[in-house]
Amino acid sequence: MRNNPMQSAHLSRRCGAKTRNGTPCRSPAVHGKHRCRMHGGNSPGAPRRNQNALKHGRYTVAAKLERVRARQTIREVQRLVGFVLGPGPTRMRDVASICDDAVR
Repeated sequence: MRNNPMQSAHLSRRCGAKTRNGTPCRSPAVHGKHRCRMHGGNSPGAPRRNQNALKHGRYTVAAKLERVRARQTIREVQRLVGFVLGPGPTRMRDVASICDDAVR
C-alpha cells in the first residue's frame, strides 16, 4: 500500500455549511474547527483586548461600578427622605423644600 498524502483530506471531516443551492459544502473542515476555510473555519475571531473596539466606555468596569454606587446613593437618599417625611406619598417639591430649609 502506498502512502497517499491526499488520503487524510479525503477522510477528514466535511464542512457541512449550506451552500447557495442548499446542499452542504463538501470541502474539508479546517483542523480543529467545524467549517472549511471558505466558510469561516480559518477565522480566529475578534482580537483579544482590542482597544479599537472601545467606543464610549459605557460598559467598562469603572463605569459600571460608578452606576452601581450612584444607584446605592439614590436609594439611601430615598430611604432617608422617607424617614424624614414619614409614611405616605411624597412629592419631589416637598423634598426640595425640606432640602432648602435645611440649607438655610
